[in-house]
Amino acid sequence: MVSTVAFIVKHLEKRSCELNMDHRWVFRMLQETGVTLAKLGEIYDRLYKAKDPCWQSMRKPYHLLFVIYSLIESYTSNPTSSNIPAYDRHHFNTTTLDCVAGYLVDLQSKSSTDPTIQTLTMQFKSVQAKLERLP
Repeated sequence: MVSTVAFIVKHLEKRSCELNMDHRWVFRMLQETGVTLAKLGEIYDRLYKAKDPCWQSMRKPYHLLFVIYSLIESYTSNPTSSNIPAYDRHHFNTTTLDCVAGYLVDLQSKSSTDPTIQTLTMQFKSVQAKLERLP
């Protein structure tokens, strides 16, 4: 069963695609309403893994990966400002590293000459290294 927050995320991300909005606005707005970064990470991971054809039909097949990268980058840039308690950060880091590894495998299974894939691969490798250095 899809949660209300997951439904809202998907709907807003579709609108974000249609309107060519910043990749960060949906998750930032939801964080301001009290949705935790961990919950958002889980929702976006499930949305990505669902492989919904709507992203292809909007001609934005990598939209969710750009959003996920932005979400993780915002955390790695300043983990203490996230709404993740210090005692939960190690678990969040480990879970996120596992997800990033999966995204990299997916990206590396696609055309290596596509500049979008090259950019995303570089970005995910960068946040992976940052996550590995976090305490």
